[in-house]
Amino acid sequence: MQHRERLHAQIIGAVVIAFALMAAILVISGRSADAARPDPATYLQCSGDRFITTEVTHDSTTKETRTPGQLADAWANGMAGQRPDFQPVAHRDAFSTENGRDVAFTNTAGRVVAVLSYERDANLGWRLESAIECA
Repeated sequence: MQHRERLHAQIIGAVVIAFALMAAILVISGRSADAARPDPATYLQCSGDRFITTEVTHDSTTKETRTPGQLADAWANGMAGQRPDFQPVAHRDAFSTENGRDVAFTNTAGRVVAVLSYERDANLGWRLESAIECA
């Protein structure tokens, strides 16, 4: 009987250590378990399996004063002029925290065709970090 109790104690101890390690990793990474950000590509509802990703660089001296919604509107207006076949008609927050936001664009059929991911910089405001869209 003592052997069984000792085995249970060891298992419980291992589980406690595993949970402590997971909590430490979450604290170190700066994210909580319920705020895990999904991959923006998972939102897309493209008619094919091809999509376009955009890498973004920033001017580290200019403060952005617009909100992610305003930035998303400006992006959509620019895209309409560049690609007549690409007509996003509405956007919504697909993911939102105090410091991160994914804005999903839908087309006239209601399908998500693009996602813009923004991060808040304490000194420079909201910054576009990545864009992904159906090809």
